[in-house]
Amino acid sequence: MRREQRQLLSEEVRQQLATEITDGTYAPNEKLPSEPDFAKRYGISRPTLREILSGLERDGLVERRPHATHGRILELFPTDEGVRQVRATYPLVTALEDRIAASRLPDALLALGRARASPGRTAKAGSASACSTR
Repeated sequence: MRREQRQLLSEEVRQQLATEITDGTYAPNEKLPSEPDFAKRYGISRPTLREILSGLERDGLVERRPHATHGRILELFPTDEGVRQVRATYPLVTALEDRIAASRLPDALLALGRARASPGRTAKAGSASACSTR
């Protein structure tokens, strides 16, 4: 189970970084934060972050370049091609997410209707059935 959770977190962080690269948080060829800063920000280990960054590099989203004065340090930069690729696929991904959410909506509405139709039932605080539409 722990491995699955780590994989889910890695994918979540990968998607977040890809989004930040394409939404303008990081411009193409702009230096990205250091590995320690990224790892701390996302609450992941540096080896996990390196795996994520290697995947983004393979996909063409980031490029690692030697540091100007410290050749051993690699700096990260979003690539023009990577930004183009993600921007091209982003509408498809959001449309798919919207379809998945819409497919779940009828079940949620049905459950809400059942809860409201059951007289004498007390709704838990914070639940959807406790909300009023007045």
